[in-house]
Amino acid sequence: MPPSEWLFWLAGMLILLGVIFPIVISSLATLSGWEQLASHYRLQGDFPQGGHRFQSMMLNNASYRRILRMVETPQGVYLVPMGLFRLDHPPLFIPWHTIQIEEQSTWWGWYRGHIQTTPPVEFHVPLTVKRRWAPYLQSASSSPLTPQIS
Repeated sequence: MPPSEWLFWLAGMLILLGVIFPIVISSLATLSGWEQLASHYRLQGDFPQGGHRFQSMMLNNASYRRILRMVETPQGVYLVPMGLFRLDHPPLFIPWHTIQIEEQSTWWGWYRGHIQTTPPVEFHVPLTVKRRWAPYLQSASSSPLTPQIS
């Protein structure tokens, strides 16, 4: 294959990825419920320093694997995807009192729960996080987070 043909195909693939990747990431924000969360919990102000990088979470069965940064404070949890995955995914601040955790044992160690607005409205986003998040959630929460077994 001559070099000019190889460069033509490479340029075509880069253009294709430059169009498809943003569409997929934008669709993920809608399908996962991130947009719905952002309508209630969009962060006002700056995202705090520190926290835990490369965290995973599932929203409505859409997996955010090792692309989240999470910071816990006594008031709540801050979430933001890293780098290229921020398209249509604004930073979130979710107060502790809106997170309801239900422990469902799985062999890979996930917690299931949901985020509910206060006062309650027609709003429910299923949330699944790794069991290793539990100590972070419990140590930073201003209210006790006892799992409700369902």
